[in-house]
Amino acid sequence: LEAALVEKDKAEKMLVKFYSITTDWTIVRPGGLMTAPATGKAILTADNTALGAINRADVASLVAKCIDNKDSYKKT
Repeated sequence: LEAALVEKDKAEKMLVKFYSITTDWTIVRPGGLMTAPATGKAILTADNTALGAINRADVASLVAKCIDNKDSYKKT
């Protein structure tokens, strides 16, 4: 798991460094993933101390909301 996290961090840094001018992006870092129906209670936050488990369906919903939300662009 540690190696994967290191590589993920490298990829995020490259995205920010090389694509911030030409591409709109949002980095979503969900907590522990669970398989269950969406609760609708999940939120997007830039708070790096937020943690916990989230249902995959809620993650999908949040990602879909980011697509057309300019307030989420270029944020992690």
